[in-house]
Amino acid sequence: MFVTLEIVEPQKTRRRKKRSCKLSIERVALPEAVSFYRMTVQGEKEALPWPDIAEGAGPLRCRLLLPRGITPPKESGIRAFEPKALPLRMLFNAGVAALERRRLFRKEITVVDPGGILPQCIGRLVPFASVLRVLTERPHRYAAAQRDLLESDGISLCVCSMSAPLPQQGVLISLTAEYVPRLFDGLIFTCAERRFLRAETVIARDVKLPSAPARLCPAGIDRVQFASALYECCGVKAMGELCFCES
Repeated sequence: MFVTLEIVEPQKTRRRKKRSCKLSIERVALPEAVSFYRMTVQGEKEALPWPDIAEGAGPLRCRLLLPRGITPPKESGIRAFEPKALPLRMLFNAGVAALERRRLFRKEITVVDPGGILPQCIGRLVPFASVLRVLTERPHRYAAAQRDLLESDGISLCVCSMSAPLPQQGVLISLTAEYVPRLFDGLIFTCAERRFLRAETVIARDVKLPSAPARLCPAGIDRVQFASALYECCGVKAMGELCFCES
């Protein structure tokens, strides 16, 4: 479960010069998934009632989706929701789709997956790979994938720690530029804005939501965050099939 925050401009009245904030909460039911809550505050952005917002969110105050440009005070106890799994999965999906579209085969492919969230997906890269490598902090999560790929496809999945030497060429899928060598030569899929001297860089920026989730996403809420919250907090597994839009 999570809470979205939507801010609505207060209505102007002649009788009242002072504008008061009004807060309402509604539960949004999802088919075959856990529901979430939509909180609406009618008031000025500069004078939001953060204690009331924190009280209304209750234990979900650490899973709040905030409109762009809105930052709660530290003392409020409110924390913006931070995706942990879906952005990398959407980047992975975008990478696979691009390899298929470009018909790129026999490439040295490296996936940077610190949290070990892609073992069930990694086999989708086999048709394009001469070498398939994963950098992760949780190598044990890839043990079954290593065994299955060797038995079914005859390919050896190389699972390395995050401190292993980084590849200098091929195809690289990494959310951040932290693990990308400056002189990497090849094709990079990332969400970072950094440009590279020798590599073609495909930057993932946004996601196009299906019609039903798009109708539920409040104005001002980041679509990637909203899709991630549906996937990670409510169990809407269909979000795992989304791809980042390329730039």
